[in-house]
Amino acid sequence: MNAGRVAVTMFFALACPLTASGQNPPPSAPPVVTPTGQTAAQAAAQGATGRSVSNEQIAEALRNSGMSLGQVRERLRAAGYDTTLADPFFASGRPSAPSSAAGQPGTAAAGLGSSEFASALQALGMLSAVGAENAAADTLRRVATASPPERTARVFGKDIFNRSATVFDPITSGPVDPAYRLGVGDQVQVVVTGQVELAYALELRRDGTVIVPQVGQIALAGLTLDGARGLLRERMGRSYSGLNTGEARLDLSISRIRSNAVFVIGEVEVPGAYQVNALATVFHAIARAGGPTDRGSFRNVEVRRGNRVIERLDLYEYLLRGDASGDIRLEQGDVIFVPLNTRAVSVTGQVRRPRVFELRENEGFSDLLRFAGGLTPEAATERIQIDRILPPSQRAPGVERVKVDVEVKGSLDSLARVPLLDGDVVEVFGIGPTRRNVVDIAGQVWAPGQYQWKPGKTLGQLVDEAQGLMPWALADRIKVVRQQPLTGGTTVQNVDASRAAGRAYRLEEFDAVEVLDARLAYASGIISVQGAVNLAGTRQYSEGETLRDAIERSGGVREDAQVVELYRRRVGPTYSDTTSERFTYRLSA
Repeated sequence: MNAGRVAVTMFFALACPLTASGQNPPPSAPPVVTPTGQTAAQAAAQGATGRSVSNEQIAEALRNSGMSLGQVRERLRAAGYDTTLADPFFASGRPSAPSSAAGQPGTAAAGLGSSEFASALQALGMLSAVGAENAAADTLRRVATASPPERTARVFGKDIFNRSATVFDPITSGPVDPAYRLGVGDQVQVVVTGQVELAYALELRRDGTVIVPQVGQIALAGLTLDGARGLLRERMGRSYSGLNTGEARLDLSISRIRSNAVFVIGEVEVPGAYQVNALATVFHAIARAGGPTDRGSFRNVEVRRGNRVIERLDLYEYLLRGDASGDIRLEQGDVIFVPLNTRAVSVTGQVRRPRVFELRENEGFSDLLRFAGGLTPEAATERIQIDRILPPSQRAPGVERVKVDVEVKGSLDSLARVPLLDGDVVEVFGIGPTRRNVVDIAGQVWAPGQYQWKPGKTLGQLVDEAQGLMPWALADRIKVVRQQPLTGGTTVQNVDASRAAGRAYRLEEFDAVEVLDARLAYASGIISVQGAVNLAGTRQYSEGETLRDAIERSGGVREDAQVVELYRRRVGPTYSDTTSERFTYRLSA
């Protein structure tokens, strides 16, 4: 490499898709595998459905459920089943073949009971998905985990049902509340302590009774947990006197919760029959069915029991106010019916929650804005417009759609008198971007920007608000650019702010003030020092600088320096072919 030459080497980093430190990798799908050979699950499903079911179909149902082995075990445990029933389809979190004991019929796994595993699959809501002829539950799970299309996301409340089918799952851990009503399939734990020590696990039979040793048959179906506890204490007190005298104490708890078959029909994404936990509510069943469709009603969900409507739910009460008082528990055979909505109105523009909302018969404009969360600060309340499809009775050839301007008159209370029709699109317009009562100052001041303008404001006041002029500001020629409303152009005024008269110059709205830089207006020129100096380069010329100063500011001369040549640009009033002059100085020892 030659002397004086500087080699600059640039290194480029290769961009690799690395995982950032401290961040977990994206989660993967549950490691569900397909066992070889017949499993207890396969035999149970075949016995329950009456048709051939493969291990692939069961594995697909587990995979589509989106649950891991730990979650499946937890659901089985909460329902009172053996937590190892699904183990052949999982193997320590990694795909592998199941053990022969779990995979072959006639072994302990198969002998666990086809009916028990079928009941477990029903409790988990998977039994209908393993049959090749019923893909409804499978479709529901796919829809629930997929990104919803834009058109469905615009219906208020629909997005909560698009996220997950388990969003309203009942809480099965912990104690059951005293108001829980017992039914066929529940298993209760009766414990007597004190003078007598007894413990019984009793399952409610098909006739709703339990058999207590040495006591007999007791009907518990339909009773609350507190009611059943009192009845057991009274009946068992006939055989164990300590329960009457206080020398013994009886406790009753739920050891396994039954499943109920309910029907969700009408305008839901996946209507049909569903096996739900006895603690499940209406919201849970609707979520299992994928929620109401775009045309389904969120305001008038019917719960029918025994051929009569026992409850009408308004989902807006929960979605808008968190009020779940109407979300009742379901019983065996309940029917949830979602009818069509009768009046859907869309609101767009400057509202906090632009969506499509369903309005009841007695609700109007103010209710619509309340559902939409109110107006944003940028809303222009004097301009609200309705895009309307005219009713058939009001139509004429070529007149089917109209725009209706709503006169607010400065108060939103007047909107209560504006009728809204099915299919209306309400648009709330926003205010413009222009800001009034402002002036702008830029350039060589300490705090440039926009400032408030008031009538009579002067240039001096604006400069003071901008924290004054910088030392190199050209105070004698400040530019004031003013808008001309008639022509659309601008004019420029030169104001000397170094004098009192200039500081008293009155500004107008939208004026733009520019303070120039004296360093640019009076350029001092540049000098370039090259050759046998230590710091060659080009820099700005300073007033009074000598040749010695220029060399010393360049780091001084090198040992091999002998001659200094000065080139100066020729400046004159007349034309000349000579563009510069040269001066030569020899360095002395």
